[in-house]
Amino acid sequence: MRVLYAWELGDNYGHLTRGVALGQSLRQGRHPVMFAVRNTTIANEILVPAGFHFVQAPVHMRSRPFHQPISNYAGILLASGYDDLPGLSGMLRAWMSQILLFGADVVLIDHAPTALLAARALGIPAIAVGTGFEIPPDVMPFPSFAVTDSEQGSGGLSDGEALRNINRCLRDIGKPELADMGGLFAYSTNLITTIEELDHYPTRTNALHVGPITGARNLARVEWQTDKKIKALVYLRGQRSLLGERPVNSFSRG
Repeated sequence: MRVLYAWELGDNYGHLTRGVALGQSLRQGRHPVMFAVRNTTIANEILVPAGFHFVQAPVHMRSRPFHQPISNYAGILLASGYDDLPGLSGMLRAWMSQILLFGADVVLIDHAPTALLAARALGIPAIAVGTGFEIPPDVMPFPSFAVTDSEQGSGGLSDGEALRNINRCLRDIGKPELADMGGLFAYSTNLITTIEELDHYPTRTNALHVGPITGARNLARVEWQTDKKIKALVYLRGQRSLLGERPVNSFSRG
Protein backbone atom coordinates (compact mmCIF):
# COMPACT_ATOMS: atom_id res chain seq x y z
CA MET A 1 0.00 0.00 0.00
CA ARG A 2 1.56 3.26 -1.15
CA VAL A 3 0.85 6.15 1.25
CA LEU A 4 1.11 9.88 0.49
CA TYR A 5 1.39 11.98 3.66
CA ALA A 6 -0.03 15.43 2.85
CA TRP A 7 0.77 18.51 4.96
CA GLU A 8 -0.66 21.70 3.44
CA LEU A 9 -1.50 24.31 6.12
CA GLY A 10 0.11 25.39 9.38
CA ASP A 11 3.77 25.47 10.30
CA ASN A 12 6.36 24.49 12.91
CA TYR A 13 7.29 21.03 14.17
CA GLY A 14 4.03 19.42 15.30
CA HIS A 15 2.92 18.19 11.89
CA LEU A 16 6.03 16.26 10.94
CA THR A 17 6.92 14.97 14.39
CA ARG A 18 3.52 13.29 14.21
CA GLY A 19 4.04 12.39 10.57
CA VAL A 20 7.43 10.77 11.04
CA ALA A 21 6.03 8.52 13.79
CA LEU A 22 3.19 7.39 11.50
CA GLY A 23 5.61 7.01 8.60
CA GLN A 24 7.95 4.79 10.61
CA SER A 25 5.05 2.58 11.66
CA LEU A 26 3.87 2.27 8.05
CA ARG A 27 7.39 1.54 6.84
CA GLN A 28 7.68 -1.29 9.36
CA GLY A 29 4.63 -2.77 7.67
CA ARG A 30 6.44 -2.48 4.30
CA HIS A 31 4.24 0.33 3.03
CA PRO A 32 6.13 2.93 0.92
CA VAL A 33 5.57 6.48 2.22
CA MET A 34 6.12 9.81 0.46
CA PHE A 35 5.67 13.16 2.21
CA ALA A 36 4.26 16.26 0.50
CA VAL A 37 5.19 19.06 2.91
CA ARG A 38 4.43 22.73 3.33
CA ASN A 39 7.81 23.59 4.89
CA THR A 40 10.79 21.87 3.29
CA THR A 41 13.24 23.32 5.86
CA ILE A 42 11.47 21.52 8.69
CA ALA A 43 11.14 18.43 6.51
CA ASN A 44 14.90 18.46 5.90
CA GLU A 45 15.47 18.51 9.67
CA ILE A 46 12.96 15.84 10.62
CA LEU A 47 12.39 13.56 7.63
CA VAL A 48 15.89 13.25 6.18
CA PRO A 49 17.44 11.71 9.34
CA ALA A 50 14.54 9.26 9.40
CA GLY A 51 15.20 8.25 5.79
CA PHE A 52 12.02 9.59 4.18
CA HIS A 53 11.69 11.32 0.82
CA PHE A 54 9.58 14.46 0.44
CA VAL A 55 8.34 16.94 -2.15
CA GLN A 56 6.96 20.47 -1.89
CA ALA A 57 3.21 20.50 -1.27
CA PRO A 58 1.02 22.71 -3.49
CA VAL A 59 0.33 25.90 -1.52
CA HIS A 60 -1.38 29.15 -2.41
CA MET A 61 0.90 32.08 -3.26
CA ARG A 62 -1.23 34.94 -1.93
CA SER A 63 -0.60 38.18 -3.79
CA ARG A 64 -3.21 40.37 -2.05
CA PRO A 65 -4.10 40.97 1.60
CA PHE A 66 -6.91 39.02 3.23
CA HIS A 67 -9.09 41.36 5.29
CA GLN A 68 -12.13 39.23 6.14
CA PRO A 69 -12.65 38.14 9.76
CA ILE A 70 -11.60 34.54 10.39
CA SER A 71 -14.23 33.12 12.71
CA ASN A 72 -14.34 29.41 11.81
CA TYR A 73 -12.59 26.76 9.73
CA ALA A 74 -14.10 28.06 6.49
CA GLY A 75 -12.50 31.43 7.22
CA ILE A 76 -9.12 29.71 7.51
CA LEU A 77 -9.70 28.12 4.12
CA LEU A 78 -10.55 31.47 2.54
CA ALA A 79 -7.42 33.05 4.02
CA SER A 80 -5.41 30.12 2.64
CA GLY A 81 -6.46 30.66 -0.96
CA TYR A 82 -10.03 29.40 -1.17
CA ASP A 83 -11.17 32.97 -1.86
CA ASP A 84 -9.15 32.86 -5.11
CA LEU A 85 -10.92 30.62 -7.62
CA PRO A 86 -8.01 30.25 -10.09
CA GLY A 87 -5.60 29.70 -7.20
CA LEU A 88 -7.84 27.04 -5.63
CA SER A 89 -8.28 25.31 -8.97
CA GLY A 90 -4.52 25.22 -9.45
CA MET A 91 -3.92 23.76 -5.98
CA LEU A 92 -6.58 21.08 -6.49
CA ARG A 93 -5.16 20.00 -9.85
CA ALA A 94 -1.62 20.00 -8.45
CA TRP A 95 -2.63 17.77 -5.52
CA MET A 96 -4.39 15.40 -7.91
CA SER A 97 -1.22 15.21 -10.00
CA GLN A 98 0.96 14.47 -6.96
CA ILE A 99 -1.38 11.70 -5.81
CA LEU A 100 -1.42 10.14 -9.29
CA LEU A 101 2.32 10.52 -9.93
CA PHE A 102 3.16 8.78 -6.66
CA GLY A 103 0.50 6.15 -7.30
CA ALA A 104 -0.95 6.56 -3.82
CA ASP A 105 -3.36 3.93 -2.56
CA VAL A 106 -4.30 6.11 0.42
CA VAL A 107 -3.66 9.73 1.40
CA LEU A 108 -2.91 10.73 5.01
CA ILE A 109 -4.31 14.21 5.54
CA ASP A 110 -2.47 16.45 8.02
CA HIS A 111 -4.15 19.88 7.86
CA ALA A 112 -4.40 19.39 4.08
CA PRO A 113 -7.97 20.17 3.00
CA THR A 114 -7.13 20.55 -0.70
CA ALA A 115 -5.35 17.20 -0.71
CA LEU A 116 -8.52 15.76 0.83
CA LEU A 117 -10.61 17.27 -1.99
CA ALA A 118 -8.16 15.80 -4.51
CA ALA A 119 -8.38 12.33 -2.93
CA ARG A 120 -12.17 12.59 -2.98
CA ALA A 121 -12.14 13.64 -6.64
CA LEU A 122 -9.93 10.66 -7.52
CA GLY A 123 -11.87 8.20 -5.37
CA ILE A 124 -8.77 7.36 -3.29
CA PRO A 125 -9.25 6.61 0.43
CA ALA A 126 -8.15 9.34 2.85
CA ILE A 127 -7.37 9.35 6.57
CA ALA A 128 -7.25 12.71 8.34
CA VAL A 129 -5.09 13.09 11.45
CA GLY A 130 -4.90 16.14 13.68
CA THR A 131 -5.32 17.58 17.14
CA GLY A 132 -8.96 18.41 16.41
CA PHE A 133 -8.59 22.00 15.27
CA GLU A 134 -7.67 20.83 11.76
CA ILE A 135 -10.68 18.50 11.49
CA PRO A 136 -13.97 20.34 12.04
CA PRO A 137 -17.16 18.36 12.73
CA ASP A 138 -19.73 17.58 10.06
CA VAL A 139 -22.12 20.41 10.93
CA MET A 140 -23.29 23.58 9.22
CA PRO A 141 -22.10 26.21 9.56
CA PHE A 142 -18.71 25.21 10.91
CA PRO A 143 -18.53 26.00 14.65
CA SER A 144 -17.32 29.48 15.47
CA PHE A 145 -14.19 30.26 17.42
CA ALA A 146 -14.67 34.01 17.09
CA VAL A 147 -14.06 36.23 20.08
CA THR A 148 -16.02 39.38 19.24
CA ASP A 149 -19.71 39.70 18.42
CA SER A 150 -18.87 41.25 15.03
CA GLU A 151 -16.94 38.13 14.05
CA GLN A 152 -19.59 35.68 15.23
CA GLY A 153 -21.92 36.34 12.32
CA SER A 154 -19.29 35.86 9.60
CA GLY A 155 -19.08 32.07 9.87
CA GLY A 156 -22.05 31.33 7.62
CA LEU A 157 -20.81 33.79 5.00
CA SER A 158 -17.40 32.15 5.00
CA ASP A 159 -18.94 28.71 4.62
CA GLY A 160 -21.00 29.87 1.65
CA GLU A 161 -18.11 31.51 -0.19
CA ALA A 162 -15.76 28.57 0.36
CA LEU A 163 -18.43 26.09 -0.76
CA ARG A 164 -19.18 28.02 -3.97
CA ASN A 165 -15.52 28.10 -4.97
CA ILE A 166 -14.92 24.45 -4.08
CA ASN A 167 -17.91 23.30 -6.11
CA ARG A 168 -16.95 25.45 -9.08
CA CYS A 169 -13.54 23.72 -9.11
CA LEU A 170 -15.14 20.29 -8.80
CA ARG A 171 -17.58 21.05 -11.64
CA ASP A 172 -14.70 22.13 -13.86
CA ILE A 173 -13.04 18.73 -13.51
CA GLY A 174 -16.30 16.80 -13.78
CA LYS A 175 -16.42 15.58 -10.17
CA PRO A 176 -19.35 15.44 -7.69
CA GLU A 177 -19.92 18.61 -5.69
CA LEU A 178 -20.16 18.98 -1.92
CA ALA A 179 -23.68 19.34 -0.56
CA ASP A 180 -22.33 21.61 2.19
CA MET A 181 -19.03 22.43 3.88
CA GLY A 182 -19.77 19.91 6.60
CA GLY A 183 -19.21 17.19 4.01
CA LEU A 184 -15.58 18.15 3.51
CA PHE A 185 -14.34 15.69 6.15
CA ALA A 186 -17.24 13.29 5.72
CA TYR A 187 -15.16 11.58 3.01
CA SER A 188 -12.19 10.76 5.24
CA THR A 189 -11.68 8.55 8.25
CA ASN A 190 -10.83 11.06 10.98
CA LEU A 191 -8.39 10.40 13.81
CA ILE A 192 -8.01 13.01 16.56
CA THR A 193 -4.55 12.87 18.09
CA THR A 194 -5.48 14.13 21.54
CA ILE A 195 -7.77 13.13 24.37
CA GLU A 196 -11.45 13.89 24.07
CA GLU A 197 -11.38 16.48 26.89
CA LEU A 198 -8.90 18.62 24.91
CA ASP A 199 -10.66 18.43 21.56
CA HIS A 200 -11.36 21.86 20.04
CA TYR A 201 -14.82 20.60 19.04
CA PRO A 202 -16.10 18.58 22.03
CA THR A 203 -19.49 17.78 20.45
CA ARG A 204 -18.11 16.12 17.33
CA THR A 205 -19.35 12.71 16.19
CA ASN A 206 -17.27 12.26 13.02
CA ALA A 207 -13.94 11.13 14.47
CA LEU A 208 -12.09 8.72 16.75
CA HIS A 209 -9.84 10.04 19.54
CA VAL A 210 -6.59 8.06 19.45
CA GLY A 211 -4.42 10.15 21.79
CA PRO A 212 -1.14 11.99 21.09
CA ILE A 213 1.16 10.70 18.35
CA THR A 214 4.69 12.02 18.18
CA GLY A 215 8.08 10.90 16.98
CA ALA A 216 11.00 10.50 19.39
CA ARG A 217 13.35 13.49 19.41
CA ASN A 218 16.48 14.27 21.39
CA LEU A 219 15.02 16.78 23.82
CA ALA A 220 16.41 17.96 27.13
CA ARG A 221 14.63 16.68 30.21
CA VAL A 222 12.78 19.42 32.09
CA GLU A 223 12.43 19.13 35.85
CA TRP A 224 9.34 20.47 37.58
CA GLN A 225 10.12 23.56 39.67
CA THR A 226 7.49 22.77 42.29
CA ASP A 227 6.40 19.77 44.31
CA LYS A 228 2.70 20.71 44.15
CA LYS A 229 0.40 17.89 43.11
CA ILE A 230 -1.35 19.82 40.33
CA LYS A 231 1.00 20.61 37.43
CA ALA A 232 0.28 22.11 34.03
CA LEU A 233 2.35 22.08 30.86
CA VAL A 234 1.79 25.14 28.64
CA TYR A 235 2.97 25.28 25.02
CA LEU A 236 3.95 28.77 23.78
CA ARG A 237 5.12 29.89 20.36
CA GLY A 238 8.47 31.67 20.42
CA GLN A 239 7.09 34.67 18.51
CA ARG A 240 4.54 35.51 21.22
CA SER A 241 4.43 36.29 24.90
CA LEU A 242 1.41 36.16 27.17
CA LEU A 243 1.29 39.95 27.36
CA GLY A 244 2.31 40.57 23.75
CA GLU A 245 5.40 42.52 24.85
CA ARG A 246 8.38 40.39 23.87
CA PRO A 247 9.14 36.91 22.53
CA VAL A 248 9.40 34.02 24.91
CA ASN A 249 12.73 32.84 23.54
CA SER A 250 13.00 29.77 25.73
CA PHE A 251 10.01 28.26 23.91
CA SER A 252 11.15 29.16 20.40
CA ARG A 253 11.48 25.51 19.33
CA GLY A 254 8.09 24.45 20.68
